[in-house]
Amino acid sequence: GIKMKKMLKFLAVIFAAVVISSCSSAKPDDSGWYNDYEAAKKIAAKQNKNVLLFVNSVYDIDGSQNAVKLLLETPEFVNGLKDSYVCVHFDFTDIMNLNVIDENAKPEEKKALEKKRATIEKQFAVADALAIQTTPAIVLTTSEGYYITNVQFDFASDNVEGYISMVKNEADTVKEVNDMVAATKKGTNLERVNAINTLYDSQSETHRLLLSNLCREVVKLDKNNESGLLSKYLFAVANADAYEKLIKLEVAEAIKVYEKAAEDARLEAADKQNLYYIAANILASSGTTDYEYVVKLLQNALDADPESSYAEGLQKTIDYVKEMQEQAKQAAADANADAK
Repeated sequence: GIKMKKMLKFLAVIFAAVVISSCSSAKPDDSGWYNDYEAAKKIAAKQNKNVLLFVNSVYDIDGSQNAVKLLLETPEFVNGLKDSYVCVHFDFTDIMNLNVIDENAKPEEKKALEKKRATIEKQFAVADALAIQTTPAIVLTTSEGYYITNVQFDFASDNVEGYISMVKNEADTVKEVNDMVAATKKGTNLERVNAINTLYDSQSETHRLLLSNLCREVVKLDKNNESGLLSKYLFAVANADAYEKLIKLEVAEAIKVYEKAAEDARLEAADKQNLYYIAANILASSGTTDYEYVVKLLQNALDADPESSYAEGLQKTIDYVKEMQEQAKQAAADANADAK
């Protein structure tokens, strides 16, 4: 599981310089698989279907090769599910053969490479948001891209019918999530907000990031906080916006998102405190030496809710960072004296 997660982070760093031999296509291959998730979602929405995403990688579990080949290279699996699903495949098996972009390449070659790189970046962002940590993996999502479930296989069987049955066995879960999604689209503003809250609470913390558009909807639908949920969703929107920055390794921009969000007067004290603390934590984790900025963020967190159960811990952290700052100053002064 950790290997896949490490691979995602590794690739996020090196995408600026490398490319993988995969190209996006809005058309299915000979076995019925798409590799463009966004295009597949649109098709699924038009046809009132869900999306089945199959991911395999260089870290596939031992003994799964035959099953992967079977599912991908024969149309039987996709055909057996086409009434309910649009099937998408992400292939991450070539990541060890990443090619450095040749600066001497012709303009059209560079353009093609840029297109390929963009495709893989999008695919990895989807896999990361769906929290895919082991491969092969089959994940079901709604046509909006909301998480439904992981289908559990050992990928040891050569029986395609068995794999089809396992997906079909998830029908109750699929219906349950789609019913929750449908409820978010009808009724009064307050009914819709409460329906969004039901769906949001049913999802894991990671998968809630996929609901960011619905979180924004709550902020629009409930400006007067009739539901009492406005602060919760202002916080959720800030997390989603910061995540978009962090996956691009834009740490400073992510911190700005949290700081700006924390200034919103509609936030409850606990959420305000949490936003400032998360910003401080990200900054400190980035290896910064800007201790004053870290202290400022922590102090803002403490001031936001000085009576909270976290106040004492925040004060201790502030004291600790200040101590580190003094040690760094002393070390710099000593080094300067030695140099002279």
